[in-house]
Amino acid sequence: MASRIASRRRSRRTPRSASRRASASEIRLARVPRVNVRLHGVFSDFAGGARSTTVDASTVGTAIDALAQRFPSLRERLRDEHGRLREHIGVFARGEEIQHAGGESQAVADGDTVHIVPAMSGGG
Repeated sequence: MASRIASRRRSRRTPRSASRRASASEIRLARVPRVNVRLHGVFSDFAGGARSTTVDASTVGTAIDALAQRFPSLRERLRDEHGRLREHIGVFARGEEIQHAGGESQAVADGDTVHIVPAMSGGG
């Protein structure tokens, strides 16, 4: 009986790894917002069929870069040879197209959604 009680007490203790202090790099990483990225149209085809994913990013630009790192086939479709966002892409965050709201440096918050949409053209 006494050994069972001692066993229960040990199992209630906080593990040593949980009681240690977080390093500065762990604290920095913990503060990076989790951002949802929605891929519209053909872009989901280049992401293995994924229509959305979640990335750690503090700006729209870092969200796009994280997306391209996760799905390398998207990289050349999102950015040109100079690293600039391609013109035929519409990127929206917080309800606005980023070209009108700070560009790629626009900050994003935890839980925000960034939409990447192929531009529509044509007509007659």
